[in-house]
Amino acid sequence: MGFGGEIRIDEQREKDAPRALTCAKTGRIIANEALTKLGTRHRSAYRLVTVHPGTIAFVVSQDGDLRVFWSDENHVYGWEGLHSWVYEHESR
Repeated sequence: MGFGGEIRIDEQREKDAPRALTCAKTGRIIANEALTKLGTRHRSAYRLVTVHPGTIAFVVSQDGDLRVFWSDENHVYGWEGLHSWVYEHESR
């Protein structure tokens, strides 16, 4: 529990793995400026999967929004618009 936590990545390793974030839904490259608007948790998750291919990072907000970042040797992918809450439907 805490506030302002951040996954720290060696800056040189990050520079050595310059892979752009690709929207998994559309296949489009997401501009770096869009990442800066998402906040620390999202940037941390992106940096983590960038330098560690094969990693998956889930970023969950308190209101239930969920973003997922993952990577392979050539790409970093992101998916947004997911929801982390599971709702039970009553059958009537």
